[in-house]
Amino acid sequence: MALCALNSRLHVLVVLLFSLPTVVATPDMQPFPDITFKIFSDFVSQNFSSQVSLATVLLVLFSLTENPDLLNLHGRQQNPYIQGERKETSSGWIKILARALEDQLGSDARTLVKHKEIPQDLKDDALVTPIAIKLDGMASILKLKPLFSKSGKIKHRLTTISHHKIVAVHVICLASIECEDINCQPLALHQNTRLWNIPKVTLIKGTIIYKQVYVLTEKCSLCDANYHADHLNQTSGRKNRLYLNSAKYMKIGQTIWIDQSFSTAVVNSMCFISCIY
Repeated sequence: MALCALNSRLHVLVVLLFSLPTVVATPDMQPFPDITFKIFSDFVSQNFSSQVSLATVLLVLFSLTENPDLLNLHGRQQNPYIQGERKETSSGWIKILARALEDQLGSDARTLVKHKEIPQDLKDDALVTPIAIKLDGMASILKLKPLFSKSGKIKHRLTTISHHKIVAVHVICLASIECEDINCQPLALHQNTRLWNIPKVTLIKGTIIYKQVYVLTEKCSLCDANYHADHLNQTSGRKNRLYLNSAKYMKIGQTIWIDQSFSTAVVNSMCFISCIY
C-alpha cells in the first residue's frame, strides 16, 4: 500500500512537471565534431604515446568540447589584429587547460606526449607547454576553433557543443541474471519480448530525460516466472506480483519510468515541503 501511494504521488508530481510550459531559453548550440574516426585515430597515434589509454583520450576530447569559451579566448590570442598584440601559439588559456589535465591525470599525463618529447628535467610545469601544443592540434582537427578573418577579426565564436549525437542508448531491464524463485533453480533468464513488441518509454534518470527507451521483460524457462524491471510475476500456482526493493527503475505511468536518484530527490522534496507547511 505504501509503495502504491508513493507511486501515485510520484506520478502526479512528474505529470505536473511535464505539463509546465517551457520558459527557459535554449542557448545556441553547435553540433558535436563530425570527423572520421581515422582522422582522429591518426592524430592520437602521431601525437600521443602508444601507451595512452582510451580513458585519457576521451578525457582530453571532452575537456575540449566542454570549454568553448576558453577556446574562444585562446583563438583570439592566436589572431592578433590590434597594434601591439602578438600571436600566441600556446596561449596562457590553453596552458591552463593543459595544467588542469596534468593535475587530474597525475603520472598518466606523460602519455599525452611522445617519449622523446618528455623534458629531461621534469619540473612542475615541464609538461604544460608540450600538452598545450597537443590540445591546440586536437582542437584544430576537431574544428573547435573560432573563425577569424584574414585581418584577425572574429567572424564566428564557438558556442556550447551539443552532445546529443553521442548520448548513450539506455535499456531498462532487471539487474538479476538468474531466476531468484526459492522453489526454482538459478537458471539464466531469457528475453521475453518480441523485437517488434518491445515498448518504448520516457526515462527520467537523475536530472536527464531520455526518450524512446526500450523496456525489457525476462522469463525463467522452468517456472515461467516473468521478471520485469520493477516487479516479478510468479506464474507457478497463484499468480502474484511482487515489487522488488532492489529495482533500479520504477514505473510511474503508462510510459514514464524513473530511476532511484530521481525518486529519492522527489521524496526528499516532498518531505521538505511538508515540513515547511
